[in-house]
Amino acid sequence: LGDRKDLLDDFLKATKLKKADVRLDQLVDVDPDRKSKERVIAGGTVIGVLTDKFAYATLPAAKPADVLGVELLPLGNRGQAIIAARVRQAGTGGGRELLLLWTVWSGQLEPLASIETKKSLGANTLEASWKIVKGRKGPELWVEPKPAVGFTAETFPGNEEPDVDSIVLPWEKRGGIAYFMEGKQLAISRRDLPKTRR
Repeated sequence: LGDRKDLLDDFLKATKLKKADVRLDQLVDVDPDRKSKERVIAGGTVIGVLTDKFAYATLPAAKPADVLGVELLPLGNRGQAIIAARVRQAGTGGGRELLLLWTVWSGQLEPLASIETKKSLGANTLEASWKIVKGRKGPELWVEPKPAVGFTAETFPGNEEPDVDSIVLPWEKRGGIAYFMEGKQLAISRRDLPKTRR
């Protein structure tokens, strides 16, 4: 990556990151519109991609410690990875965690989905697990509810989160949500998972 050293310096300067802040620096295929691999970098509250230029996005986290992790998931249907960032957010009396999915197209970061994976209010907690599985037409991301702690269907105050895919509730008829990629530009689609499976 010697030819990209100056570009990295420019990226760090633009995002006000130091090299010590970088938590992920990986060469991987994340852009279906380009033949070569791209350099994905994450640090602080920023994710970025370096090609012959750089692009970056700021994650919705109040501080770097609220970025719980950034990783690359093999969800692209042509072998491309997608960028997954886990972010913690605090609110009045409670908080939530989000799984943010991004793809890259022509060197630019494109948001795919914001999925709520944890919601807490006092000692009460709802949480969802997620994993990559082999789906019908390719890899899928399955988000499934864990047993509620404290909350019940009667005491849960509601699940209206207009900015995200709200957390999957353990008392719903569906058993979760499957996310999968479609189309050349990797648009994301969703389908409900049945309540009982082997």
